[in-house]
Amino acid sequence: MQMISNIMAMNGYELYIWAAYGTTTAILLGLLIIFRRQLHNAYTQISEVEKSSRQRPREKVHGEDGST
Repeated sequence: MQMISNIMAMNGYELYIWAAYGTTTAILLGLLIIFRRQLHNAYTQISEVEKSSRQRPREKVHGEDGST
């Protein structure tokens, strides 16, 4: 139990070290949340484009119907 206390205390530098761990964790979580929101938005946009492309009739390309 004494060993755990020594590790947690970190020879008087615990305030700076734990603040750094906390800041790093907060930044990484923030980046994860931002990334997931952007990913969700991208999937939503792709889904909307796919829906609109299915609903819109396809335009004929010259020569597609066999005529020249």
